[in-house]
Amino acid sequence: AGGGGGRSFMNSLDSTGFSGSFDSGDGMGGDGGDSSSNLAFVFQTHPMVVDRLVPSLISLYNDIEYTEREGSFYFKFHMRATLGGVLQYLWGLPQHRRVWLSFASKDGFRGQYLKFANMLMNDATYLLDEALSHLRKIRELDTKQEALQQWEKRRIAQQKQQQLQRQQQEQQRQQRTSSSTSASTSTAASTNRGDNNIINNNNNNSDNINNVNSNTSNESQQAQMLSQLLRLIAGQPIDTIASNPSEPSNRSNNPSSQDTHNNASGSTTGSQSQPQPPSQLPTANSANPANSAPIDAAAEADQGEYRNLTMAQVVEALKEVERDLSSSSRIVSGLLHSARSVIAILGFSTREYWSCQTFLLPEMVGRLADTLNYFLKFLTGPERKQLRVKQGEKRFRFNPRALLRGIIVIYLNVYSADVKGVFSKAIGEDARSFHKDMFSESAAVLSKSLLLSAGGGGQR
Repeated sequence: AGGGGGRSFMNSLDSTGFSGSFDSGDGMGGDGGDSSSNLAFVFQTHPMVVDRLVPSLISLYNDIEYTEREGSFYFKFHMRATLGGVLQYLWGLPQHRRVWLSFASKDGFRGQYLKFANMLMNDATYLLDEALSHLRKIRELDTKQEALQQWEKRRIAQQKQQQLQRQQQEQQRQQRTSSSTSASTSTAASTNRGDNNIINNNNNNSDNINNVNSNTSNESQQAQMLSQLLRLIAGQPIDTIASNPSEPSNRSNNPSSQDTHNNASGSTTGSQSQPQPPSQLPTANSANPANSAPIDAAAEADQGEYRNLTMAQVVEALKEVERDLSSSSRIVSGLLHSARSVIAILGFSTREYWSCQTFLLPEMVGRLADTLNYFLKFLTGPERKQLRVKQGEKRFRFNPRALLRGIIVIYLNVYSADVKGVFSKAIGEDARSFHKDMFSESAAVLSKSLLLSAGGGGQR
């Protein structure tokens, strides 16, 4: 079966819905219509098809390794997964299974079937190892994405809180400015009223002083006139009366009037109160935003490498993580799809004694045991925590329990065909991965999940 013939064959299977049109229970087709029923009849009864189809597909499975198609490395896994579905269907047909077992036993269980077994082991090792590695990476990316999303929400909340604080500070500043203006206006008005009262009081005091001085001057003139009359009667000389009788002689020598004036002036100065600062004016600390408590300081410290990122850097980091997640998700989905196919082929093809003997050859048994132990250790040991990704089955169809069951089925099938005990010995000699507890742990997980019966290989 050449490459072109294989592609035509696969295209014909896709166009007729071959892989999903038959019921392997009775082998007589399903609900795919007349064309599917006719094709099923040919596949099940035509002598040439029965004799050559399985060997041709197994040879095609091997030959895909060397295709020159661009991007052939991943293309071969896709093609082998498709071929695996066809081979699984043919295994369910007794006439094709007989040809399969005969083909496997040729050349002492070597030849093309040994190459086929090696390809299955190569694919299983690479696909599962790469898939588990990408799952660990996806777990890390999920954690990083969640941390960045939380930090983005925190940054947005901080910005909103800071904006609210600035608005509150602006409102407080406006209120303080308004209060200061009102207080200054009120103080100035009070000062003006006080000044007017002081001026009026001074005018009244001056009038009173003038009246007192005027009265004192009249009394002095009368006294001088009386004194001159008495002296005239007694024959004494008469003193000259002041040339300006209206000018009081005691004005400049009247300390009481001067004191009164000074006291009036002093009271004016002393009663003029200075405006005091209003009680609502802010202190130096109350207006300083630096004295307020830091926003989410403890939460910021918990963010580690993200705490110094700006909002733009957080958004860019999120985009980068999303790109990596999208790429890794596509890769791991394809890897797991192909890995499920390989595990399925190993599972059903080791159910028969003759097809299992190739895996018990000296050059194969140790390799098979090491590979199975390695992946069983990942699925049952402490490393399995690294494979816990959120919504793994929904995102990538990753079901660790189903994968564990598939591997345990291979163990049980090969063990059942191992009449010489070489497989059991090879399992125990694996110093890298083997641990006695991994089988009891597997049994506990599968029994709890009802994926494997307590006494054997479960559903076969």
